[in-house]
Amino acid sequence: MKPLQTPEMPEASEASEIRAISPIPLQVFACCHCTSTYFPARSLCAACGRAEFVAVDGEAGWIEQWTELHQSQRQKQLSTDDPAERQARRYLATVRTSAGPLVVAAMDEAGAAGLAVTLCHEGARLIARRKKAC
Repeated sequence: MKPLQTPEMPEASEASEIRAISPIPLQVFACCHCTSTYFPARSLCAACGRAEFVAVDGEAGWIEQWTELHQSQRQKQLSTDDPAERQARRYLATVRTSAGPLVVAAMDEAGAAGLAVTLCHEGARLIARRKKAC
């Protein structure tokens, strides 16, 4: 496993502009002693009890399950004034990362079990997209 450098975080005012332009690839955390992997980060490894972790690439993965989110008509009316936004479909997927952990991510389109995806952060959201660069 190749450790990744943790990127420097920008100032809060710059963060939203940078994230809108360049999504941040997902990192998961591997125990330095037994190589168990976790997302999000933990204080202690559940397998060996140690507290030393290294960030590893968790950007690649595949869908295990997915679902379409539904809203009531009342929720749609309250959510936005934009008719196109009210009609937009939203999806969630359970994704197995190539490093091991399962994560739940938003999707812009319907998925299928076994579909290869790329995972990245866009602001506070974890996004899964069909396999291509984030």
